Amino acid sequence: MASTVTGKVYDHEQIDEMATIFGTGDTLAERRISIVKDMKLRFMNKGLTKKQMINRLVDKYDPCPCGSGKKFKWCCWTG
Repeated sequence: MASTVTGKVYDHEQIDEMATIFGTGDTLAERRISIVKDMKLRFMNKGLTKKQMINRLVDKYDPCPCGSGKKFKWCCWTG
């Protein structure tokens, strides 16, 4: 038997069932790494250029990733 923060008590069978439904409990950092790798593979599979990838990842009001100091919208954004 194990209890949770809310005080509800679960037996081991219920805990195993929840683990199969919700996953093994990867840390947030592991999930972020997995998501970034997945996004990178999707871009590579689509044959996008580096500039096209940046356009999809940077908001037009963010500083431009080229380092000019201008807003992305007024620098390298292709619209």
